[in-house]
Amino acid sequence: MTIPMWCLLIIAFIPYVLALLGIYFRIEQFGHWDNDNPRAQYARLEGAGWRVWAAQQNAWEALGLFTATVVVAHLAEADFQD
Repeated sequence: MTIPMWCLLIIAFIPYVLALLGIYFRIEQFGHWDNDNPRAQYARLEGAGWRVWAAQQNAWEALGLFTATVVVAHLAEADFQD
C-alpha cells in the first residue's frame, strides 16, 4: 500500500476521534449526551466544545477532497515513493 493510501486510512479516523471528543465536551457542559436532538445541543456548545465540533465538520469536508485527490493520483499511476 502506498504512503498516500496509508495517510487516507489514518485521516479517515480523525472525524470519529473528534466526535468522541465532542461527546466528552457535551457531557461536561450539559451533564448528559443528547443523542435524540444532537444539533440543538451542538448549537448551545461554548468554548472548546464548539471548536471541537467545528473541527469535526472541517475534517469531514477535508476528507472528501483528500479522498478524491488520492484516488485520482492512484488511478493516474502517480509515482509514489514507498
